[in-house]
Amino acid sequence: MNEVEDSSWRPGTIAILLRRQTRRSSSLGARSTPASRSRRRRPTQTPERFAPQGSFASPGALDASSGHLGIGSRPRADERDPLLGFRLDIMYGVGAASSLGIVTFDEELRAESYVHDPVVQRVVRDAGRHRIYHDPDPRRARDRAGTLDEKYWTLLDLTDRLKLVYALSPDVELHFAIDRHGRAPRFTKRDVAVLDLVMRGLDPWARRVALLHGDLGGRKRLSARERAMTCALLGHAPLKTIADDLGLSEARSRELARDVYKKLGVSGRIGLANTWSSVVEGESHDPVATTRPNRARRGARDGTRAPGRARL
Repeated sequence: MNEVEDSSWRPGTIAILLRRQTRRSSSLGARSTPASRSRRRRPTQTPERFAPQGSFASPGALDASSGHLGIGSRPRADERDPLLGFRLDIMYGVGAASSLGIVTFDEELRAESYVHDPVVQRVVRDAGRHRIYHDPDPRRARDRAGTLDEKYWTLLDLTDRLKLVYALSPDVELHFAIDRHGRAPRFTKRDVAVLDLVMRGLDPWARRVALLHGDLGGRKRLSARERAMTCALLGHAPLKTIADDLGLSEARSRELARDVYKKLGVSGRIGLANTWSSVVEGESHDPVATTRPNRARRGARDGTRAPGRARL
């Protein structure tokens, strides 16, 4: 089932981002104390916090105010399908300015109307490798008229957007958008190069995000409640406390924990922790990474370049 979530980020530099990413990944579901439990009714860490938080130091580094993170998967390849079998499973809004777009995009996810969008289809045809897109303003490009790009640039009053697609495996991709609004200037080649550097450090966090959603290594997709339980089980709180935090009975909590273990293919809580720790050391898909330049500036419709060649 397609889902849409909303969260927020704080600006920071790339170095800060990569350090924070490591800390957040290792501290998922931090120890619960009586004092902290009295102040909240949810686990310290949740999917709605973990996914958008780790998704970028780049917004701060690139002076962007909002964006989104989407997870796309392909249960099975289908050459007859407009998107070759890919579907967006969940969308996280990042930053306050993204809320309106995420709520609207919820309708697109449920109706799957995005399947027939030519820009989305073009992105899917590049599947199997990391890539960065910096396309011209769709409101001024004839070949983008009537596309979802044009719709959301107008709705959100965007000045510019950078897109990053991280190919975690041939059948799982993470889609990021980084936006500038109002009178902000357009992104430069240097900004694209910065994003290119960020992309190189995404794999550990990206693998854990995919595991948290059941999208890694042929595992079964987790529901929103199961994702929350997974986060809680990765902490130190006893099951009774987790049940209280999630507003569940202890019996329902045990049942939900068993469902998580079964879907993720682990034997119990220790097995889940071991998988969480070891998943970052698993085999990387390691696809060829490419950057698609702004076609309006470069004049090439399908030109690409290898990352790392731009000078900072």
